Amino acid sequence: MSLPSSIQTKVEQIDGRMYVETEVEGKKLEATVDTRADTVYMEKELVDEIRLPYKKEIAYVKGVNAKSLPIHGIARDTDIQSGP
Repeated sequence: MSLPSSIQTKVEQIDGRMYVETEVEGKKLEATVDTRADTVYMEKELVDEIRLPYKKEIAYVKGVNAKSLPIHGIARDTDIQSGP
């Protein structure tokens, strides 16, 4: 799988997963790419580290063949950029 040619960024594949250099609210990160995702999930420790503002909400997320996990909140209208 490859990114569209209109996106110029460093892409690395490890164990079949695609990683890209990403910027969230001005903080540079390395992220995995899920081309069919409509939601992005982050560890709370990372959110706190990059000081991403979020609204605390009680909810759970569950993947296929996985146990339900609590979420700590939701960040809306967040700038996410891949590439220069």
